[in-house]
Amino acid sequence: LNTGMLIWADQIICGTNKTRVDINNQMRSLKGHSDFPEDWDKVICLRNYWDYFADNGDYLVNGTIGYVNNSYKTFYLIPPFFGGKRIEVFTAQFISDTSADYGILNMDMKQILTGEKALDPKTIYRLMRSKKYSNLVPMEFTYAYAITCWKAQGSQWNNVLVMEESFPY
Repeated sequence: LNTGMLIWADQIICGTNKTRVDINNQMRSLKGHSDFPEDWDKVICLRNYWDYFADNGDYLVNGTIGYVNNSYKTFYLIPPFFGGKRIEVFTAQFISDTSADYGILNMDMKQILTGEKALDPKTIYRLMRSKKYSNLVPMEFTYAYAITCWKAQGSQWNNVLVMEESFPY
């Protein structure tokens, strides 16, 4: 495996999350990106968002891959009766790899950077049940230069690099 192979691939597919994170970090480094998400970083949606759709009518669903643009960092202040905490949010225009424009989305910065959500499941559940505060739950995205084989199911690319990780599986 060399950097030329990584750059050549439209998509890198691997078997484990550890390898996915390592390759995503390596790819971002090769592209000269900083520690934080930047314009034209490749990301993947991790949940179904049936209330969000693109300019072509496509819904934003788990596994949608695309690029961020016009991005900036901001934060949400969670009200005290929901735990009272400040969470970092990455706000950006999301354009899928099929050129569908989903507009400006608010993504969980902690999840993009570490893989862990900024809010615990109980707080997410409580916020989602509240019409007034449900918009305080940031959307789930992560880097997508490399994805696991589970996320790749049903997708196609011209140049695919598959990392065979059969041992010990």
